[in-house]
Amino acid sequence: MSEAIGRTGFHVKHVKHGGQGTSAERGKILGEMMRELDPKLSAYWAAQNSNIVAADEPLNEAYVNDGGGSFHRCTNTKEVISYGDAREKKVTRKIGANSVTLSLLVAHLPKSMCVEVPDFYPVLDDGGKQKFNDAGAPVMRSRWVARDRDEARKYFMDALGYLANEVLPGGMDAVHGIDVQHSESTPHIQILADTFGPSPKDPDALRVDASRAWFSHRDVRYPESHEKADKMISGNEKMRGYHEQLKEHMLALGYPVEAEVDLENYMNTSAKEQYAQAQDARRIAAADLEDVEQARIDVAAAQRIVDANGEEMRALYELRLSEQQELTNLKAEFERELPELRRRAKQVARDEGYEVGKTAAEAEVAAQRAALAQRERAASELHSLARDAHIAAQQRQADLDAARDAYDAALKTLVGVKLPKAVVEQITSERKVARSLDNAQKPGKVTQTPEQKARMAALDSTINENSPNTDYQR
Repeated sequence: MSEAIGRTGFHVKHVKHGGQGTSAERGKILGEMMRELDPKLSAYWAAQNSNIVAADEPLNEAYVNDGGGSFHRCTNTKEVISYGDAREKKVTRKIGANSVTLSLLVAHLPKSMCVEVPDFYPVLDDGGKQKFNDAGAPVMRSRWVARDRDEARKYFMDALGYLANEVLPGGMDAVHGIDVQHSESTPHIQILADTFGPSPKDPDALRVDASRAWFSHRDVRYPESHEKADKMISGNEKMRGYHEQLKEHMLALGYPVEAEVDLENYMNTSAKEQYAQAQDARRIAAADLEDVEQARIDVAAAQRIVDANGEEMRALYELRLSEQQELTNLKAEFERELPELRRRAKQVARDEGYEVGKTAAEAEVAAQRAALAQRERAASELHSLARDAHIAAQQRQADLDAARDAYDAALKTLVGVKLPKAVVEQITSERKVARSLDNAQKPGKVTQTPEQKARMAALDSTINENSPNTDYQR
């Protein structure tokens, strides 16, 4: 039996608005998220996801926002889509295609509130086949089920309360629907929410406010008492704060969660898959190769840093596009309002005298220009942040190269040594992950240099010498 550790946290995935809005994308997400509402979808996703236990699908609970500050049981995903469409119609300004307008949040039930079912799932290789250890026994992993489903529901609703009221710009109204799931490897809640916040000009209108919650924003800065006073708070720093505050919130409510936050796990949206792969590797690797293991750890750590930096750079890039669009909208709005300002100035001149009207007009125009200048300065600061992130990425790449050199050197010492098949499979899998960097083309991604490719070829030779009966393909 594994030791039950009570960790609290959440993952988040964002969706851009696109040219046609997010209605269709919301439908796709809800098809998996609330699959229990349709037996055909439930069977389809159970076939796609080996973690789903079809017999437990009826235990899942789907809810839709009732628009009055609460939720009621959902019977059709169209209810959730209609609620989201109504929210989107309240956004008065045109939404840019690159604007983030939708977020999917996932929070798991702490294992301290679960019961372990050991050896429930088979551990499969990349081809979907059962893995076996050196003794020929199948490798298995545990499943965790809620100790008390009512207790689990209360935990999820309390976590939802924090995320809605303290993180989402639109509060609880921004949550379209939720689904409490008990049919997979660990009980969890999925939360579908928009990034719209109240408009400062119209209490009945909304505006896109994703950067205020998730990325850098010109109005969200460090306090004067902080060493980074008056600088914008980055998206990663905000996430660290959210996890710390969520932990404190759940501890204050008396839940059995650890005081420490596993930030490395929750800062990466693919951490769940990475953790499962790492656990599988531990079960089948038994060789005592300390130098190789240390080099592998160094490479993996450096890669995580590079990936995290790339995510931040992409966020800054997207935010910069959003800010540029907003700046363009502000300029257009200023130009539209300028004739009205002049007309009002003339009216004031007629009513109170030319000089008084002229002074009032100049003051109002100056105020508008000052506001525009402030936005331009904020855009410039975002550009500086993106440049700093790029420099940091280059340094991270240098660190990654050094770690890979150490990894290669350790492997060269193994030439002529017969390695256990499990170790060779693990090393081969990691080299495949490294080669995937060659196809990276998005902002912030790192590609291999010719020198790195040469080292990769030398490493292939070492692996092939140690595993002549193992197929190794790029």
